[in-house]
Amino acid sequence: MKVKRVLHIINGMGTGGAEKDIMNWYRNIDRNALQFDFLIRSGETFYKDEIETKGGKLYQVAPFPAKFLKNYIETKKFIRNHASNYDAIHVHGNALTYIVPLMFAKKYKIPVRIMHIHNTKANGIRARRMHGINKRFIARYCTVMLACSKKAGMFGFGDRPFQVLNNAMDLKEIKSSRCAARNEFGISKNAFVVGHVGRFIPVKNHKFVVDIFKAVSERRKDSRLLLVGSGPMREEIQDYVHMQGLSEKVLFLGDRKDVESILKTVDCVVFPSLYEGIPLVVLESQACEKKVLCSDNVDSSVKITPYVQFLSLEKSEKEWADKLLEFHEKEISCDINAAFKEASYDMESVLFDLYKIYGLDN
Repeated sequence: MKVKRVLHIINGMGTGGAEKDIMNWYRNIDRNALQFDFLIRSGETFYKDEIETKGGKLYQVAPFPAKFLKNYIETKKFIRNHASNYDAIHVHGNALTYIVPLMFAKKYKIPVRIMHIHNTKANGIRARRMHGINKRFIARYCTVMLACSKKAGMFGFGDRPFQVLNNAMDLKEIKSSRCAARNEFGISKNAFVVGHVGRFIPVKNHKFVVDIFKAVSERRKDSRLLLVGSGPMREEIQDYVHMQGLSEKVLFLGDRKDVESILKTVDCVVFPSLYEGIPLVVLESQACEKKVLCSDNVDSSVKITPYVQFLSLEKSEKEWADKLLEFHEKEISCDINAAFKEASYDMESVLFDLYKIYGLDN
């Protein structure tokens, strides 16, 4: 049987939710029937070694839109030279800002051409304009329109037919991951630990995370905050933490491959993003049976268990802290496996849909 090969096109293979979602697929697909390659346009190569170990290839072209013309030329050349190798091209984006690969994939006759939207809003004026323009033409170039949620699909494709592909959770892997011992981070076993996972970028609202934690720490003197991730605003947030007098209570853990073990270490997760699609960390937190307090700007369909509650960003940091501590005390009983399967967020359900999209018999 011929192995089908899929080219995933994404800004970078860093530690974001979309990248992790793709890697969750990659770790679980039948690689005797299906193989992934990756075309990126940034220097983010967090998963490079794992990709190559699994038989995939990681290619890079010039950044977009910073070097638009160079990216256009290199992308065209790459797809023209490699089109015959691929059965499908799968383009990932938070908005319709980068559809150049789909145009060339159609020109060079790659049969399955997928646009996959992972968010519900474009970031910045230029991105919003590009999204609005490309939205008019996207149906000409792709054969499949995918979204992480109905809300994301409406944002990306409007009234055109699209399919929701849920983010896949490998519950077996999450359950087998160890709990990072608190002494690894110098935290006492009785401390109240708040966690946040996300890139240091404006949409993640890190300053408000710190403000919420400061209000929590005024009530729980033994509290600690674990911040997982990297990004351009990390130094600014470190300075802000220092200004708030919280340097001894806030740990910056950087990018981690053991996010599930970190989540198992914390007591609660706070997630006050300005907007989101279906954030993977909120799903992972539920799989780890950890309570998450989200902003109500996060797509509500991410709540598949009672471990998630929402709160408006119009509420103060003290109100967020009160809600978080109140939620922490609430007893919850939930069959995690059943909840994820019923909502079709389990790996088996998602791979079944993915195989159909790629043209594989199940």
